[in-house]
Amino acid sequence: MKYKVNVQVPVEKRGLFAVKKTVKETGTIEVDGTTYKKMKNE
Repeated sequence: MKYKVNVQVPVEKRGLFAVKKTVKETGTIEVDGTTYKKMKNE
């Protein structure tokens, strides 16, 4: 069974005056049952 999980991924973005920032973006990924249980335990 596939589960849809919302994860936060750190992404480097260019801000004002070419300053690099690390921003967390939320994305949805699909994982299977065993991976889902591991992620739920963490």
